[in-house]
Amino acid sequence: MSKKLSPKIINWLEINVPGKHWVEAFELFKQEFPDFPWTLDNMKQACYRRNIHNGISGKFKKGQKPWNKGMKGLRFPGSEKGWFKKGQKSPTEKPLGSEYTSDEYVMVKVKMDGPRDKRWKLKHVLIWEKYNGPVPKDSVVTFLDGNKRNFDINNLACVRKGVNSVLDKKTKFNPQTILLSVSWRDEPKKINLDESIAIMDLPVRTYQSLQKNGIKTIKDLLKSKNRLKNISGIGELGINRIELFLKRYKLNWIEQ
Repeated sequence: MSKKLSPKIINWLEINVPGKHWVEAFELFKQEFPDFPWTLDNMKQACYRRNIHNGISGKFKKGQKPWNKGMKGLRFPGSEKGWFKKGQKSPTEKPLGSEYTSDEYVMVKVKMDGPRDKRWKLKHVLIWEKYNGPVPKDSVVTFLDGNKRNFDINNLACVRKGVNSVLDKKTKFNPQTILLSVSWRDEPKKINLDESIAIMDLPVRTYQSLQKNGIKTIKDLLKSKNRLKNISGIGELGINRIELFLKRYKLNWIEQ
């Protein structure tokens, strides 16, 4: 509001505003000049234009002590009844083996103490480790068919993190062309013939065709030389991958 102030009002502001909070000064002003059409903001702006300040900044002054110095938290009388006691567990704490879903993945509680990432673990990782041991630091366990509720061990594969990120991108376009990866840079290790064919570097379609025809382990595969060419969906790429795998690990077909 723009209104010319009388010398009386200006003099009143110069005397009464310093040292008072704005709300307090405004209440006193309304008592002194009840008919003057002003708001609190009008009064503050008028004072600023005339270099009139209350001198209260809200900042701590040098040497000033806070009112709660030495207090550990804010305590109200009687509030102690609701405090947790040392060692007390939350009534909503879930027991070992409990499950919950996070971002479509199922988590399982494996520990009662420690940080959250140590107490809860991915269910499909636990299942894979049960059969294969700890997951290497540079690898992750993934679902071969993309179904995050299919925990069949034959549907789980351990792949390098870099490979997994590529698979995630390719899945959106053509899942039939995705290659399940094992690291060919590492030295070949001794293969357990009861291992799932999921550890092989096979196209998804080839893997699914073998599974449908009862070929689930390396041993099953080695016994199926004469059947492979008659199984629909394996394809030339699949045959080449199988031969490469057998050559790398020095495996021979089992004659029936």
